[in-house]
Amino acid sequence: MCIAVCLSLASTTSSLEIIQTNENLNEFPSDIPTDVTHLDLSVNQIVGDTFSILTSLELLEHLDLSTNLFTEVPNISACVNLEYFSMKSNKLLTVIPQDTFISNINLHLLHLDFCSGLDGTFLLLIIPESLTVLTAQNTYVIQVDLEDVKPDSNTQLMTLKLGYNKLKMMPSFSDAIFRSLQVLSLDKNEDISQIDVNYLRKLENITEISLTGLSCNMFPNITLGLPRNLITLKLGFREIDTTWDDIAVEMKYFSTLEFFAISYADMVTFPNISYWQSTLKEIEFYRDLITDPPEDVFNYVSLSRINLQFNQLTRIPNVQPQRNTLERLLLSYNDIRVITSDKLSGMNRLNNLSLDNNKITQIADISFLFPIIQRMNLAGNPFNCDGSLTWMINPDLKGMLLSVYPCATPDHLTTRPWNEITSDDLLSGGMFK
Repeated sequence: MCIAVCLSLASTTSSLEIIQTNENLNEFPSDIPTDVTHLDLSVNQIVGDTFSILTSLELLEHLDLSTNLFTEVPNISACVNLEYFSMKSNKLLTVIPQDTFISNINLHLLHLDFCSGLDGTFLLLIIPESLTVLTAQNTYVIQVDLEDVKPDSNTQLMTLKLGYNKLKMMPSFSDAIFRSLQVLSLDKNEDISQIDVNYLRKLENITEISLTGLSCNMFPNITLGLPRNLITLKLGFREIDTTWDDIAVEMKYFSTLEFFAISYADMVTFPNISYWQSTLKEIEFYRDLITDPPEDVFNYVSLSRINLQFNQLTRIPNVQPQRNTLERLLLSYNDIRVITSDKLSGMNRLNNLSLDNNKITQIADISFLFPIIQRMNLAGNPFNCDGSLTWMINPDLKGMLLSVYPCATPDHLTTRPWNEITSDDLLSGGMFK
């Protein structure tokens, strides 16, 4: 067992931390001191019915049981000082009792993600007033109903993430929870077919909402429901490509928007979002069908991140107007074939460039992006390994990622790992012009 004792600088009390991860434990350690405040038993093989020791850990503040083999949530009612609790990636086989966390009056963060045994069940919980973050993604529940401890509860729940489940309808909340929520994520709940404007109106303090990958054929006029000071808006629903112009008319209502996304929507045409030219910092059109956008699309004051992964681009878009703001350009899984240096010249702040899994055969010398760039992913491309790639054989280009065998041509280099290929090998293959 690894035990670390730390003296708090803010007071004269000591905190005892026990960290015992990835050690193939199949049951709770029996010798846990009762004054432990931090207990991390993640990434083991602990099963249910071995956690009776928790009833004596009244001082416990942090409990991480993620990535184990629990079939039920342990009884943590005695842990009245608990602030953080994670059950991520366990094999829960029983529905979580509604009052499981009612005694944890100091609980702030609760993580129930990837508990696959809940497939097809309900998540009906009474949450303590103190809870600020609840995540239950990839649990495959079909209904979520959250209630307050008492009718006049001063609920503090601000972040709720329920993405990648099997919800058939929007989650149900008390009025207090509707008012307290600031972040709501419901991505990839493909059975949600309808969203009521009146439901959105209740989210009066929401600043971030994510609704990608839903099955709605039509979408409500979100400008009638969501507050105008929205910071993040992520959408994705059927027929958005043909209905966007109608929706977009009122989009400028969100005058403070910083992050906009349309994902899992089969959108073909790059949408007009120029009304956020002065506010947008991140644009994400992920897993759509977008082809090459017009040359003048990217011209924003503060745009720092562009994500166009999993689309049908054949070239790098014109991002030159963003040369002094763009930090991350993510173009993985497209149909880009050739990279010319003019597309990326002068990118003064670019630190992450993802071009992996395209169809790139030729790439000009873009070593000028280093050392500012920290990550350049070129893996999964069928390079023609000729003399034009000699610039890539440079140990000073830290952060460049390639496939082990990156050469699709010429034939004599296809079975040579990159770390064994020399400049002479490349020059012998000719020179791309």
